Amino acid sequence: MNLLEENQKLKEQLEYEIKKRNDWQEKYYELLNELKKTQALLRQFLNENTPSSKLPFRYPSKEKPNEEPKPRGKPEGSNGGNKEIPEKVDKKVKAKLEGKCPRCGKVIYKKDIDTRLRYVYDAKIMAEIIEVEEEFYPCDCGEFCIGKHPEIPQRGMIGYNLQALFTELKFNFSGSYQNISNFFNNITNGKINFSPKAINDCIAGIAEKLEPSYGKIESEIKKERYAYSDETSWPVNGIGWYLWLIVTENFVFITIQNSRARRVLIDIFGEDYNGGIISDCYRVYDNFARWYQKCWAHLLRKAKFEAEKYPGKNIVKFYEQLKSLHR
Repeated sequence: MNLLEENQKLKEQLEYEIKKRNDWQEKYYELLNELKKTQALLRQFLNENTPSSKLPFRYPSKEKPNEEPKPRGKPEGSNGGNKEIPEKVDKKVKAKLEGKCPRCGKVIYKKDIDTRLRYVYDAKIMAEIIEVEEEFYPCDCGEFCIGKHPEIPQRGMIGYNLQALFTELKFNFSGSYQNISNFFNNITNGKINFSPKAINDCIAGIAEKLEPSYGKIESEIKKERYAYSDETSWPVNGIGWYLWLIVTENFVFITIQNSRARRVLIDIFGEDYNGGIISDCYRVYDNFARWYQKCWAHLLRKAKFEAEKYPGKNIVKFYEQLKSLHR
């Protein structure tokens, strides 16, 4: 009887262990699937094509593990940040001392005061309103003839200098039309104010004037010996478009398209481009031009990524050879 009870007890214990093992095995596969999904998602953002500037952290250098971080600023012995004494100054002012030391209150006598020179660089944006007396003549042929002045635009109320300033603030400083409007209102103390729409219309007008020059650059690109090409996402009114950058020996060309397909390259270079394309590993560039070259940065990143992933393979040696060749 004791033997039967003991066998039953062992049987129940075995069933419990089997159930427990099956539960752990099921959890293991669930976690394994979650890990694969996470790795796949992470790889979209961190992979061999991710530039170092976009990494959320810096990998420690395996080549120089004990290397100390570089100190900020210019290296010791450099010329520093001071400018040379200007040959010409636009304005001279005197910074006068008060009669007492600001710290202890001691009276400062004039005979004890010395002077020194230093140079301050400043700038003013002066608001200017120009009255234009414009000659006009309604011709019998129906043409309305208007006088011209080289410093005054033929149409609109925004002068050339202000047009250039608005364009600079918009594209080089990425200012919104509202912020540009507020900025200009502030620096002119409210003397001149333009609405965001007026600034938008002004920049659109500049774009129309530059359209022929832009078109000429685009038409010349297909004659170049080679071209670097890259593209990146560029939202337009919340919709996913792409900014394409083409750099040749003589031109830098940017176009914003609603496609990342090969048709954009065909529109720019034509069906049979006789030069070379230098690009990343994006497949639309494959077999497009007469010859094809990988970008050094992408190639080195890809080789390094694979070498770290498979340290026992020949890719490690290949990566070292690539680095040597690049140097």
